[in-house]
Amino acid sequence: MISRKNMMRYSGCITGQLLADNSVSITTALVKRRCFDEMGSFNESDRVAEDYELWLRFSTRYRFHYEPGIVASYRVMEDQISSDKRRRLAANEMIIKNFLAKYGDQLDRKDKRWGLARFYCRSARYFASVGERGTAMNSLLMAFRSAPLDLVVWRALYRVMVPRK
Repeated sequence: MISRKNMMRYSGCITGQLLADNSVSITTALVKRRCFDEMGSFNESDRVAEDYELWLRFSTRYRFHYEPGIVASYRVMEDQISSDKRRRLAANEMIIKNFLAKYGDQLDRKDKRWGLARFYCRSARYFASVGERGTAMNSLLMAFRSAPLDLVVWRALYRVMVPRK
């Protein structure tokens, strides 16, 4: 099946958006060599979603530019991390925690809270959709810790408590 469905992409200082989800496609990214020379390459210890850690790290120093348009195709298969949401969420959470431990002091507090709240809301909605309400509630707790007044967090609470029929 071919789909043109695409996630939101961003330009500028995108660390907050990257905390919420990896919105940079490794397939189509063009990166100046200078960025790798200054910030390093892929983290060899991350065997899952290693591009996500790279984009987060780069986002602390460089601005991103998204150019709309279709320039590549991406094939989704059952055995890849993109298809295993549980594994992807766990890997992303670990990457985020490690990133914040190293670079958290370089981030704008508002962006950090915004991105974390959305990451944990996304996690909560997924776990609620597969019937894991306890795990969903734990994710919501993390979202509330990040941004208790954010409307997105309250909507996620509603979605977990009142699932769609």
